[in-house]
Amino acid sequence: MSYTANGQHLVPGQQLGTGGEGTVFRVPQRPEMVAKVFRPDKRTPERIAKIRAMVAHKPEPRATKSKVYGVEIPTIAWPEEILYENGSVVGFLMRALDHAHTVSIWKLESRAESKELAWGIPIGLGIRSYIAMNLAFSVSRLHAIDVVIGDINHSNAMVSKSLIVSIIDCDSMQIRDTLGRYHYCEAFTPGFLAPELHASLNKLGSTVRTPYSDLFTLAVHIYSLLLECHPFQNGKYHGPGDKPGGDALARSGQWRGRVGGVLRATEKGQQDPAVLLPSSMMVLFRRAFEAGVSKPHERPSAVEWQRELRTFLGDWRPAA
Repeated sequence: MSYTANGQHLVPGQQLGTGGEGTVFRVPQRPEMVAKVFRPDKRTPERIAKIRAMVAHKPEPRATKSKVYGVEIPTIAWPEEILYENGSVVGFLMRALDHAHTVSIWKLESRAESKELAWGIPIGLGIRSYIAMNLAFSVSRLHAIDVVIGDINHSNAMVSKSLIVSIIDCDSMQIRDTLGRYHYCEAFTPGFLAPELHASLNKLGSTVRTPYSDLFTLAVHIYSLLLECHPFQNGKYHGPGDKPGGDALARSGQWRGRVGGVLRATEKGQQDPAVLLPSSMMVLFRRAFEAGVSKPHERPSAVEWQRELRTFLGDWRPAA
């Protein structure tokens, strides 16, 4: 039996998932929360120190009220309370996410997958832009407290029917504690890792990442949401030799939308970003994917993306 710092005893309920670090359970006594319990071999001093630092330093806000369901939905599923057993830290509590009404962001970034959503609403450009804006908002809240997400991927960015974006698996993020010590992010997803980190794949567990690397990943997700395809993995190749892989194209700033670039929107059903999107947004993508290769600080911030997407949306708002 686990208990919290204030002595509340908790009995784990239904198992929701398990991974390399531990298992997530429902908490019958606290239905608004779920518990992540680490495997015994993962209860290292480093991991425990990181969780203590995260519980002591939380982003605001971490939830928003859904207009569809009238309940609070976590925008950032941050560690909220530490769990103990026999005086030792074994895990933590975080806000629960309603997976029955939530999908991976990948479902919306893939044209084929988004057609299968059971939301009963057309997933048009307005909805995609609104989701992109909400994703940028959550990223901006984390950057505001010096957190680097490190790996915004298809399994830790979730979208509810009310279009609220939830970022989960927060204990994998890079943080810096009050003593200035870094707790690193070891995770990465091919196709979403900033070019400046490609040479560090074998030492990400000891590499200090900057918010600029997140801003590359954020731009990839925003592009994928709006265009329903990846900026470096889709498009007809017009360069010499065989088509390079997406990471190689990212390192050379060759995205599908670059003026005079080697990737072009000539494949059937693909939207040309320069036709679909305003020139102001194309400038942001050029900063993210071209200037950012050699100067990562040139990439647009999450706040800049919020502002641009809000302007792009104008008076549009979700019907729900």
